[in-house]
Amino acid sequence: MKTLIFISVTFVFCLNAHSQSGWFSQPSGSGELLTSVYFVNNSTGWCVGYNGTILKTTNGGSSWTAQISGTNSIHFNSVDFSDVNTGWIAGGFPATILKTTNGGLNWSPSTQSGTTNSLTSIYLIDSNTGWVVSDVILKTTNGGSNWMTQLSLSGNFLHSICFVNSLTGWTVGTSGKILKTTNGGSNWVTQVSGTFLTLYSVYFLDVNSGWAVGSSGSHLKTTNGGSNWLYPSDTITFAGLTSVHFVDSNTGWVTAGGSRIFSIQLMVV
Repeated sequence: MKTLIFISVTFVFCLNAHSQSGWFSQPSGSGELLTSVYFVNNSTGWCVGYNGTILKTTNGGSSWTAQISGTNSIHFNSVDFSDVNTGWIAGGFPATILKTTNGGLNWSPSTQSGTTNSLTSIYLIDSNTGWVVSDVILKTTNGGSNWMTQLSLSGNFLHSICFVNSLTGWTVGTSGKILKTTNGGSNWVTQVSGTFLTLYSVYFLDVNSGWAVGSSGSHLKTTNGGSNWLYPSDTITFAGLTSVHFVDSNTGWVTAGGSRIFSIQLMVV
């Protein structure tokens, strides 16, 4: 079972390309711990969190509106959209997957995943093909109607998964674990992260550029598909970072341990 320990305040960080650098606060309007963020473009995105929390923004995170999940007892761990209308949320305990086809106005339960453990991450590359993880990696090719097991882990827990196409993807988890596949998840190889801290989220823009974040404010970056992972010199926070998502090489968001939202503006030269 997944266990997360965070400080009592949650943040969302936004990284954007402007003429100045620095972090500034954005209110989320929620007092719940936020665990995952996903944007389909520079303006429209969603955050999810504890007690059935779903938030949506249409202005890049300047303001957020609560959406009705249909539950206030389930902790959501991951949100993903294939377009502005079609999206999924994963969490539990027990394992739960919700799906929307109208931008989050309505959410309905998807079919059972095949595991009872809490689902920590969901990622679909289109409306049909995707993966969820916990102590296993599961794949669907029919929009979540059925899930098949690709890998079972013993003594390790995966917290996030991301694909850039139908073949190439990464997953991260406890003790700094990073795995990569180049054949759609049929086989996975270990990459050296350089940390033993738990990694809670991974996101890649393409086959080369990716980020991973985790406990104690750890944040990693790669520019060669994960062959090497670097630690940026800037310190975001000492709180646990729970989710990272980028829409281009300069613009991204990070959630960290409650109810405040922060943005960063990065000087680009």
